[in-house]
Amino acid sequence: MRRRKLMLMAASGIGLSQLSQYAFSDPRSSANPGSPIIPDASDMGPIRAMASVDWASGLADTSPMVFGCNDYEVMTPEKAADREFQAQMAKIDFRLLRLHNSTMSDRWSSQALRRWDPDKVMAAFQAASYLRTRAVVQNIPNWTQWMQKDDVGRLHESEVDRYAQFCADLVQLLNIRQQRKIKYWEPINEAEPVYERAGSLDRLWGIFNRAAVAMKQVDPTILIGGPVISWSDPQQMRSFLVHSHRHTDFLSWHRYATGNPRMASDRLMTQTSEYGKDVVRFRRMGREFGPQALPLFLSEYNLNYDWKAGETRHHGHIGAVWFASVLKHLAENQVDMAAVWHTKDNIYGLLDSTDKARPAAKLYEWCLDYMVGKTVATDTNHPMVEAWAVEQAGGDRNVVLINKAAGPAVVKLSWPIDGRYEEPMELLYLNHAGNQAFSYDVFALQEESFSLLPHSLLLLRLKKRSGGEEGPGVG
Repeated sequence: MRRRKLMLMAASGIGLSQLSQYAFSDPRSSANPGSPIIPDASDMGPIRAMASVDWASGLADTSPMVFGCNDYEVMTPEKAADREFQAQMAKIDFRLLRLHNSTMSDRWSSQALRRWDPDKVMAAFQAASYLRTRAVVQNIPNWTQWMQKDDVGRLHESEVDRYAQFCADLVQLLNIRQQRKIKYWEPINEAEPVYERAGSLDRLWGIFNRAAVAMKQVDPTILIGGPVISWSDPQQMRSFLVHSHRHTDFLSWHRYATGNPRMASDRLMTQTSEYGKDVVRFRRMGREFGPQALPLFLSEYNLNYDWKAGETRHHGHIGAVWFASVLKHLAENQVDMAAVWHTKDNIYGLLDSTDKARPAAKLYEWCLDYMVGKTVATDTNHPMVEAWAVEQAGGDRNVVLINKAAGPAVVKLSWPIDGRYEEPMELLYLNHAGNQAFSYDVFALQEESFSLLPHSLLLLRLKKRSGGEEGPGVG
């Protein structure tokens, strides 16, 4: 029988056995999964990491728009009106929702009349009451089936003006007739593969330009984004900016991590920083075409771009950890908006088809509650352990420790605490066992190392005392 030892997280005795059982049971062990013990560190070889937070070094002002989501329940009024779905949407409380489905242009239009069907559009928005207090990005997913294409699949030249008017007509319907005041618009979606294969990206950007002009003639207050490309391709983005920067109010692109559901999770986790690098690259590129940088919108992202591949990691805690790391890098690099793909289904949804929330839904709830504010600098000495820290407007400070590794990690956190913060402090866990909250003595925890299970998150919340009171400081 192997030697085992109890892993204690804090000196306080408040709920200690409960915390140990929840946080430190090893999912790979043959022991009772609720046991408060894990194999000796010498057997498991955990990562040992140092992490620090520099509260004085602000990196970005992170808004709720960074934690947005795509939605296509709006396509089906009875689904959008579902009470349980609406309750879950209210609980997560997304402030930004992008409306997109590849069939939207056909499903909201009349093939016989060859125009938008106002009754269908009205029914969709009336059912989706969760949109009324949200910022909405209305995507128009390219041309309809009844618009003519050429022999390689491009929109026929004779249809370009019709498509531009088609886009403008939806602005007229939603913003003028129905007074929905939708601010953000995308007149194309992932149309570039066909045009790039034909060596004619400039033709696609020309379609975008004509649509943008027609849409702004209807409502000059709207903001129009592009190129809404399938991948964060710098050459495609530059080509778009060369031809379309005068008609563009924000840059929009997609990035999925892989098409291979068998790619090792550790490899997926090592690539999350690339999302932040895209932001830096596109901001720098945008500045080349005007005096001010264009706002940046990662309008779709998830683990796997192939919905038929059988990917399931985004259904569980591994996906939640991956999303947390992606969001950290987006926030630290000052992305303006981002929308995960997407709200609900059995493949990608943050909610499954029965409206049951998956672990990633809890992560987005955390982010909207605790990770909006001044994102500050952090550092760790191991690539598979990350820290993400935010000081909120009222002075509360929150830190997420992210263990991206397939094995456990022991993390020593340097994060100076003074007497301005309430006791006890709240700790929120997300790991293979679900999510749960605990309260512990602030200063006891400051001296401890935090033990994290494989692929897990720990959110530490420091709530500022009201009225400027100060408790005991740390000597």
